Amino acid sequence: MTGALSAVFVCAAYSWLVTPHVASLRASQQYERAAEMRAEKSRLANQRLRAEQSRLQELMAQYARLADQAFHPNEAEEFFRDLAMFCERNGCVMVSLGHIQDNVRKPVGQTGEANGSLFVRRSAALKVHGTYGGMVRLLETLGARRQKIWIDALRIRASDQESGRVACEMVVTIYVNCDKESPDDEQAQCRP
Repeated sequence: MTGALSAVFVCAAYSWLVTPHVASLRASQQYERAAEMRAEKSRLANQRLRAEQSRLQELMAQYARLADQAFHPNEAEEFFRDLAMFCERNGCVMVSLGHIQDNVRKPVGQTGEANGSLFVRRSAALKVHGTYGGMVRLLETLGARRQKIWIDALRIRASDQESGRVACEMVVTIYVNCDKESPDDEQAQCRP
């Protein structure tokens, strides 16, 4: 009987004293594993976030450089209006100016409606008469602008009008920043 009572007492003591501690240790180990897994996931998420932030800053800097080299819609209209004046200042005469419609309003690269910004390409065919030196000065004047101006095609030949003069045909291309945050009057100039 004493042995049975001792066995019952030992079992009861084990259940009351040892089992709760064992269960607590198991729960603590499981919690520790779960915490380690969460810490690892958090570390990986923070690494991805830092990489994405770095990429975002890189893209924002690239956008700022492109936006600085592009024309605002009002500046683009003014530039094409003032081409004759640029020619005259450099001793040349603009004979004709024609906008190339198939390239107007063409999205550039991966920019577009989805990211709220759009750079559009505007091109014009230009025919100018003048001296060779005047043509060089005209190209230098265009190249000295803050905004980037591309000469996509250039053909210089002797002019039929006078000796010593040349005729120059060129295609001038600019990019216009039609940012969605621009005022409505500028946005109207970006629509086809």
